[in-house]
Amino acid sequence: MPYYIEHDFPIEQLNPLARREANAKRAIAMLHKWWARRVGCVFRTMILASLIPEEEWRRLDEEVQPADIDAWTALYYREHPKANPLIVKYLKDKVVLDPFMGGGTTIVEALRLGCKVIGVDVNPVAWFIVKKSVEPVDLEALDAAFERLKKEVAPDILKYYRTPCPSQTSEVLETSEVYHQADVM
Repeated sequence: MPYYIEHDFPIEQLNPLARREANAKRAIAMLHKWWARRVGCVFRTMILASLIPEEEWRRLDEEVQPADIDAWTALYYREHPKANPLIVKYLKDKVVLDPFMGGGTTIVEALRLGCKVIGVDVNPVAWFIVKKSVEPVDLEALDAAFERLKKEVAPDILKYYRTPCPSQTSEVLETSEVYHQADVM
């Protein structure tokens, strides 16, 4: 069964997106600079083109033409009702192996598409950063830990976050603390 990546990789559609993504500001999750984090859209497209058979791309291309989009756009952006079922059908139980994962671009993009992943790297720091970047976070436990930390250290450090206010007779809390208190209330 031939796959799309073997015959017709959508370079023209991908180039502008890759250029924008490569020049975008990085999220906090991409804090580390040790590895050259690759452009995610290229890897997402490679995964789609490698795992969805070419005949499905062709069929989808015909079905989305009245909507003035092509199969790649429909699958990449999930902008057509037939795109998600195709992604689920062909990617849900697939395992993507990245034996040299470095910054984890392949791992992140495969997870976004619903694949199972295996990432390996000789560098334990790379492995640890990617693992921590993609593992689920228990938000209630995280909030509880922050509250415990706040209770333990706030009395000692809160004085460093107060600023004299010339228009008032008392000191005010730093803006970030005020916003945090407003969010909690």
